[in-house]
Amino acid sequence: MSNTNIVLYKQYATYQACLDVYSNKIKNTDVFKKTFLYIMNWLQARVGSEYLDIFPELAEYPDVSEYSNFDVSRMYGLTLKSQLDIRLFRLEQENAWTMRIEEPDNRAEFKNNNLGDGGEISGRSFVTEVGLHENENSVTVAIQIICKEPLSNTRDAISFRPAFVKKMLQDESLEIVEANVDRLYRVNKSFDEEGKLIVEPFLVDNRNGKKFMDKFFLNPNRQLPVIICPESVRDVTYKDSMKIDGEVREFDRDINSLTQSLVGYAHVVIVSDDIRESLFERESCHCGEYGEELLENCVIFHSGLEDETLLPDGPVYCSITDEEDVPDDEENDGMSALKIMEMQAKRYSVRKQFTFAPAAFYRELKKKYYEYEGLNDTKEAVKNLEHDIQEKDAMILGLNSKLAQDEKDHKKRVDELKSKFDNSQMQYDRYRAKYEETQKELDAMKQDENRVKKEYEEIIRQKDLQIAVLTKEEMVAPDEKRLQMIYAANQCVLFDCRAEYKQEALLKFIRAKLLELFQQIYKGLDSSFRRYELLEVLIQYNIYLVDNGLAGDALLYYPSGFEFYDGEYKDVIYDVVYGAIDKAEEFGDFLEDLLDYNDFDYAQEEKKEELMQKINSYRNAAKIKGIIEKTGFVLKASGTHYIYKYYDDERYKVTVSSSPSDTNAGKNVAEKIIELCL
Repeated sequence: MSNTNIVLYKQYATYQACLDVYSNKIKNTDVFKKTFLYIMNWLQARVGSEYLDIFPELAEYPDVSEYSNFDVSRMYGLTLKSQLDIRLFRLEQENAWTMRIEEPDNRAEFKNNNLGDGGEISGRSFVTEVGLHENENSVTVAIQIICKEPLSNTRDAISFRPAFVKKMLQDESLEIVEANVDRLYRVNKSFDEEGKLIVEPFLVDNRNGKKFMDKFFLNPNRQLPVIICPESVRDVTYKDSMKIDGEVREFDRDINSLTQSLVGYAHVVIVSDDIRESLFERESCHCGEYGEELLENCVIFHSGLEDETLLPDGPVYCSITDEEDVPDDEENDGMSALKIMEMQAKRYSVRKQFTFAPAAFYRELKKKYYEYEGLNDTKEAVKNLEHDIQEKDAMILGLNSKLAQDEKDHKKRVDELKSKFDNSQMQYDRYRAKYEETQKELDAMKQDENRVKKEYEEIIRQKDLQIAVLTKEEMVAPDEKRLQMIYAANQCVLFDCRAEYKQEALLKFIRAKLLELFQQIYKGLDSSFRRYELLEVLIQYNIYLVDNGLAGDALLYYPSGFEFYDGEYKDVIYDVVYGAIDKAEEFGDFLEDLLDYNDFDYAQEEKKEELMQKINSYRNAAKIKGIIEKTGFVLKASGTHYIYKYYDDERYKVTVSSSPSDTNAGKNVAEKIIELCL
């Protein structure tokens, strides 16, 4: 049985850069939008248009040309589907965004660089991380590509700069420089009449030589390598080739194309001939040999300060005229000095341990996010505690205020009681005098009352005379019972009678005739129905009013007992009186006057109409249950028949079939309810 060996891995950077992007033509927020969309358009191109339908989250990002209308809130955090391991994350508090791509090797170096396919690259994968940070007047772009592969692989991966860096370089509104380096040391960009980009290296001469050395060449914060060239390189060209559509094509390149190719890899500068010696006279900084080699027409690759780099001691250099000075390396066979410098710059740009502040990568930004969340939770908890404390303080303040008010009210009450007690004797004397004065007034009123009663006897006699005139009957003298009632009346009632003499005499006549009419109608009625029971009560009540000679219109008074619905008693009066007009010719005018004298609610008519309209054509007893109950009925039993009682009164019972076959069933039920109860 064979054992499975553990595979040892190595990982290293194949590209790294920390760049500042800024503009003198557009706002910094637009620089941020543009940079982000350049990255997303590059990612869309890498995924391929034929697959974007699978990833709608990625496909929705617009082209760079639409940057002005792009909403940065759409730079949300997401993880694409399992076919791609791409993660995007944005932390608004930090004005930061980051992306991580994990992918297997796509063998791009063999497709694009005419390399043979003999290298061992099994198990190779790449992690690409990009971070953005919006500063006050620039946008920092941090890029790092890490290759992870088995230790046994013999050929390291070739460095590839993400294509969006080149795209941003070609944007007329954007400028690019290494982060932590003065903007003065950016490449010189211009565009010809056809809009083609022209990139020229930075020129060091006697105007800026000292500043160049102090602020740039010896700047410990600079991280990208520097290629130092004599002025003679302006006349040098070198051959290069590229595979385009499967065909290898050769073309000439020069110092400008080299400078453009190395943006984001290394800085290219040209040192003026007249300051080459003086510029590097700094023995303490080990700069002397640079000047010496430049005099020999060499291109020098400067990695940085030796104590902060993994490069070998001393500069790497190549002669641009003598091929014998080309480093003895099989890879360099047949290459010009400038081409070798380009390859070495790309290779050595990843040997240094970069710092990427202020831009953070995915894991760091995620960690900051959770720190913010924890801090926000703590702030919220503190805020809640402060709110609780404020509420408690307010409660204590309120209680103290209430206690002070209670003490004030208590003192006021004690003072009031003491004042009342102190003045009680004086008040008693006043009340005693008032009582005696009132007693005298009562005696005088008693005398007035006796006088009025005598006058009232004359009023009664005049009433009887008026009634005799109206009815054409003989006047009857007051009997003993009426005289007793007169003398029992209080002074207010007597004066009332005097003021309403004529109206009272007429109403008395109406009550008597109404009583007579009711008695005639009532004799022929069936007392089993609700309306006739009510009528009997009303008749008896009106008889009582008339017999006792009470003032006012008797029809406006009815028992204060239970009504099944508001206005029921008055509706009964209206119903009976209205129906009696046609029956009693001799009282026709009188009854019409009677209806004019009283206000009626007509609630009964509304109930009748509602019943007829809503259950006239019913064929299902369950559906009209609510309508019947609204009228005042209570369901007491259900099954094949529904039994309802009017306000739960046993005397008024209606039975409704649950599934009637008669098409007039609804109409019959409505008529039965109206006849029985309305």
